[in-house]
Amino acid sequence: MRKIEEIKSKLSPESIRSELDNMMSVPLPQNIQKWVDEYVKAGGVRSNIIWPFTYCVIKNVSPFVDYDKSYEKDVEEAKFLFSMFVVIIDDIADLKKDSELLEEIYKAISNDNYLGRENLDTLSTFALDIFRHINKKIANFPFYSDFKNILSFEIDQIFNSMRFAILVSSHPFLISAENYWTYFPCSMQMMLYNIMELMAGNGRLTPKELKEIRDIILKAQKMGRIGNWISTWEREIDEKDLTSLIFAYALDSNILDVDNLEAISSEELIAKIKRDRLEEKLMNVWDECYKDISGKKDIKDLIEIRELGQKLEKLLILQIVSKS
Repeated sequence: MRKIEEIKSKLSPESIRSELDNMMSVPLPQNIQKWVDEYVKAGGVRSNIIWPFTYCVIKNVSPFVDYDKSYEKDVEEAKFLFSMFVVIIDDIADLKKDSELLEEIYKAISNDNYLGRENLDTLSTFALDIFRHINKKIANFPFYSDFKNILSFEIDQIFNSMRFAILVSSHPFLISAENYWTYFPCSMQMMLYNIMELMAGNGRLTPKELKEIRDIILKAQKMGRIGNWISTWEREIDEKDLTSLIFAYALDSNILDVDNLEAISSEELIAKIKRDRLEEKLMNVWDECYKDISGKKDIKDLIEIRELGQKLEKLLILQIVSKS
């Protein structure tokens, strides 16, 4: 039995409800809850499930590599806040499709002397406060300077992913599997999580170790994106958000017409996607990635492959549960 089928076979309606109840019952630490409260006050629109989900991912799926646990509280807070920051800019891209606001936020985080806060709405200003708080936290990590530029690069990739999402909404010819695999896994934040763990590491690593870690986490990040696509595509139809690979597959299957995306109702689109089992096509890619990672060797004292596989299974389960 393929791993993906094994996971799905264990997910009965009862087990999904139990998993969801467990996720929602986990209390957020005070240092994190206060940011969730501020997000709501600032006008954040995401449902309340996203924050317990995010915290459960941080506690159950990461860390990806071992690090100095004296920094654990700060690492977990920084991970959570990076995810909150990404949620805010993701909504700017997918819901508002506001490229000017997205670029204004990018300018603000790229310039310590940014003077344009009056150009931002309350939620975007809050996003800047989040970003600056993260930077203060992680600047104290022992290997911050070693990975600062790589972290900046990965943040750029997240913004590029958001920029591409906005372009897709106005240029439907960009809806393709090749494009989606190129740009969208970057926004899953798993590389950000990993880089912060490396910043808080127990010691300096060799280039060979860093290369091996990065290769594994990039593959894991792709798996995370697949789970996200599977768990959100139905909701995104009503939001006119076609950035799930499911919709690229729907074009390839002639369910959607790139010249007339409005020609099919939401109900009919969902029915045809399920009829053609396009989710299963994505699950097959997840399974291939799982096999590839499972075939890797442990990276001594850093990554235990069997444990990482279990964490990626848990991530997929959390994503499927959040869909419910």
